[in-house]
Amino acid sequence: MPGAVWTRPANPPFLRSGATESTHQVAFAIAFIALGDNDKVLMLLDQAVKRRDIGLLTAAAPLDDPTYAPVRDDPRFRRILNEMDLSRFRR
Repeated sequence: MPGAVWTRPANPPFLRSGATESTHQVAFAIAFIALGDNDKVLMLLDQAVKRRDIGLLTAAAPLDDPTYAPVRDDPRFRRILNEMDLSRFRR
């Protein structure tokens, strides 16, 4: 519909599923990318790095997956890649 503006629902379905941000940071980060909440994305990815979450290397790896395009140029994302020792592979 031309001119329509999409707004984030107050209680999106993925938040009602029983999964929590504290146990599935990478999955929630990907969901928040789709919602355009880059601050939340970067906070969750930072938490995932601190926990050494294997999800960082499996589900949409942050180094080259186009999913992360909206945050790829953010200095906080580059810091996360640094912490993962992946920044040297960044194109």
